[in-house]
Parts: sequence; structure tokens; C-alpha cells
Amino acid sequence: LHVLECGGSEDKSEGRYRVCTSPQLGRYVEAATHLSRGQKVLESSPLVSFHKSDASKPLSDTLDEWVKTYRDSEGRAITDRFTIPGWIWAGFAQKYLSLDKEKREQWLNLPHPGKGDPSFEPMMSFAEAILNHLRSKQSVDITVEEMANAMQVLTFNAWQSGERAMLFYEMSLTSHSCSPNLGPPSKLQDTSDIHFFPVDSSIEPGTILSTSHIDQLDGLLMPAEQRRERLFRTKRQWCSCSRCKGEDYVRPMDCPKCAKGTIFHSIEREEKGEPGWQCDLCKAGLSTEEASKSVMGLSTEKMAQHVIDRVTEVEDDIQRGFMYNTSIASTYGLYIQKIIRQDHGSFQRYLKSMGKAMIARGINGVDKKEDGQIDYPKRDRSMGLGFQYLMQHVQWLKMMTKHRPRMLPNRLMVEIAEQWLIPSLDRIESGQVSECNLPKSMLVGIRKEAEEILKTSGK
Repeated sequence: LHVLECGGSEDKSEGRYRVCTSPQLGRYVEAATHLSRGQKVLESSPLVSFHKSDASKPLSDTLDEWVKTYRDSEGRAITDRFTIPGWIWAGFAQKYLSLDKEKREQWLNLPHPGKGDPSFEPMMSFAEAILNHLRSKQSVDITVEEMANAMQVLTFNAWQSGERAMLFYEMSLTSHSCSPNLGPPSKLQDTSDIHFFPVDSSIEPGTILSTSHIDQLDGLLMPAEQRRERLFRTKRQWCSCSRCKGEDYVRPMDCPKCAKGTIFHSIEREEKGEPGWQCDLCKAGLSTEEASKSVMGLSTEKMAQHVIDRVTEVEDDIQRGFMYNTSIASTYGLYIQKIIRQDHGSFQRYLKSMGKAMIARGINGVDKKEDGQIDYPKRDRSMGLGFQYLMQHVQWLKMMTKHRPRMLPNRLMVEIAEQWLIPSLDRIESGQVSECNLPKSMLVGIRKEAEEILKTSGK
């Protein structure tokens, strides 16, 4: 191990972390001292930052069209691999050309697979499209390969916050883990570009600092196979963290042999040539074919996943609230419960996504009568179902935290309490949600639970 840099006064870290390098991991960040939950680390300003309005609209349109029409050497579309909007590509390309040599080197030193990866072939063509467009407007002093490397860095490290895009240096050196010890990045102040990572659980010196590189927190609720596939598709890396390799506790199924235990899958067992599934009670090892015989097995899991994907692919919670009413939400929920277990991570994703959608539906007054006025009883049923789903999900998270410590980040509960439960209750109590007749005892209980979550997390 070779230590390159240590956090000191100049980076305001007060010696809390250090940047290291090794042949196996490349550059990464580790704790230099004990870090407590809620502590701020890696406070830094972005290497580059810009607003959507700063990006060239013609270049943005050109790149969006390129992504739609490009086919790789095997004739496949790449829209699932080039998921960044055109304005972000365009803005970063413009920013890269404006940087001095030192900052360009910092940019290119950020993690990315390089020209040895299959993704580099389309990236070269993409970079050529960028430079061809820019050369018609200005003098360009870099090669296609350099621009391809610069753009490939973005696939792994670019951040988007609304209509603002950013690229950080040290914050981008955090390692990926499906059990991250740091929470999602937060802004230090509303008027500042400085961001930091909150410590999710206590960290001992020498521990690698990790975040989730899966695009959403909800992705951590997915079974290991899905998480690994998503990470490879978007970040070109196969996750080998201990959670992915070990027992997949968010993918439980009834044991078809003893009918009393629960079988879990392990990628590590399969890689050793052993049966991938094992019962926690009778200890029987099962092949994938044998696991399919479970009452709630692999075939029904796929059926449930089809419905869940349809719901969760709508990323905007308000839009999802407009699309689904309480009748559809309840029908889907009952259907999924019949074919996978309620402690399955995919069902929990459904509860979380649909719970937020129902609350958004109620707050935005989507339930209306024929005359266009809000239908208050329907509105209350939407919000009531939303609270029910989110609280059911919170109870599952608490159970997982108790029995599988540190497997899932605390931030999953904090997000629900801080961004959904507390603000929704505040709206109801302040009268912003008119004529709400949800049981007061229920609302009091939800607030007590939410405030306890925030108190425990150090908020």
C-alpha cells in the first residue's frame, strides 16, 4: 500500500481520511481516524460545475440523437449504456476544453476502465461526434482518444442535482459497496457548491470509505444478481463486495425440501461449484432447478419482478402518483404478496415506491370528483395507503438492521422519515392538506416513529 495524500488542514478534513493507491484497487479513500455516525467527511468543492443553461443546446441535441441512432459493432443499440442526458455530456465537454493541464490530469485520473474495455469503442465514436461539432465553432487542442477518456470518466463519476451537473475529485475516489458506510452526498449549505458524505455507521481507522454507485438507494433493495447486472451495465464493473458474494438475505424463498426453513442464494457458493441455494434450517444445498420448485420460487419471482419494474421505472414520485390510484396500487400489492414473500427485497421496493406515490398523489390533490373538486375521502385513502406502505417498509428495515447489522445503510430509513413522513405530517397539521380526516392516533404514531429514526441517526 502506498499512501499518496493525507487529509489535512488544506482540505478541511482535519486528518479524517487519506487518499491511497494499490495495484488491486487503484486510488481509493480510507479512514485515518475513528469516524462516528453522522460525521461529515470529504467536504469539497467540485472540480467542475455547471447549470443546464450553460450547456450548448445544439451540441446537446446532436449527442442525444447520436445515442438514439448509434449501433455498436454487433448491431446493438447503446441507449441502456449511455443514460446521461445530452446536456450533461455537452456541458462537461465544453468545461473540459476550458481547463488547464493540471485540472485535466486530475479529471483523467478519476476511475474509469479505459481503452481496454468494450465500452471504449462507442465512446471513441461519441467523442468524435463531440469534437466534429466543436471544431466547427472553435479551435480544439485535444485528440479524439483524450476526449473519449474524459467522457468515459463521466459515466462513472458525474453527479446530477436537478439542472446542475458536477464532477468531484476526492469524493469520486470512494469505493462502491452494496453495504456502504457513507450515506448519499449532501450539500453543506444551500448557497454553496461544497458537498460532503455523511458517515452512515461508525468507521474504524484503515477502513475503506464506500458509497453505493448504484443509481438510486432503492437499488440496494434488489437481489444481488440484479444489483450486479445494473452496476455492470452502468459502471462497467462487477461488484464483488461481501454482501454480493455472501448469502442474499433480501431474496428469501421457502425451502421446498423441509418446508419450514428459508433458502438463500450465494454467488460465492456457485463460483466454487457448489449448489447456489442453501436452507438456513435443514442446511440442504439446492441447485437453481431445485430452488424453482419452491412455492414462491424463481418463476413467480420473475412474474412479480415484471410488475415491480413497471412501477419503479417511473422515477418521479409525483408522476407515479398520477399514474396509479389506490385501487391499482392495492391490486398490484396483493398480487405480488401471493407470489413472493413480504420480506423479499423486491416487494419492499414496491412498498417504498408505491407508498411515496400515494402520498404524492394525496398531497397534490390528484383524486378529484367529476366537477373537478378534490374528493377528500379518496384523497385520504391515497395518503392512508401511502403511510401504510411506508411504515410497513420501515418495520422491515428495522428488522433487517436488528438481525443483519450494517447490511443495509441507515440512510434508507432516514430518507423515508426525513423526506416523506415528517414533511407530509407537517403539511397535514398546518392545514395545507385541507379537511384531512386520517385518524389522529395513526398520525401521532407515525410521527413518533419518524422522529425516533432521526434521533437514532444523529439528525
